[in-house]
Amino acid sequence: MERPGEPAIGPYGAENIDAAISYAIDHCSAAGITYSDLFASAGLQSPHWYFENGLRLAITHFMEAFHHACARQGLPPFDAFIINAKGSERAGYPGTGYFSINGLSDPLGDRTSEANVRAAYSFRDAELQQIRTWCRGQR
Repeated sequence: MERPGEPAIGPYGAENIDAAISYAIDHCSAAGITYSDLFASAGLQSPHWYFENGLRLAITHFMEAFHHACARQGLPPFDAFIINAKGSERAGYPGTGYFSINGLSDPLGDRTSEANVRAAYSFRDAELQQIRTWCRGQR
């Protein structure tokens, strides 16, 4: 279901984003939520499925919509603790889209300067602290 004034957001709708936000709220005390778990909670195919079917940007679009929906609802930046699963070259870290939506260089990128790596990690650490503080207040 689309919200008035918002464009369609790929092969999913606002109800999928709302379900993902609910899942993040319910699991906000975790060390992180994998993209696979978040997508499953939203009733979507696994991120691997999107990659295999040439729909990589659908993941980025969904996560961007998730990011903005959290902000609109006055929630902490839950996308900071959505991480890649073990076995991935980015295991334990968000995807590149998390950093780009926040105007940062990808700290795991080959050409990222040391200063930009520090800035990206510091930014994410601050966002993770916001999540932890918010979660403690919800108990």
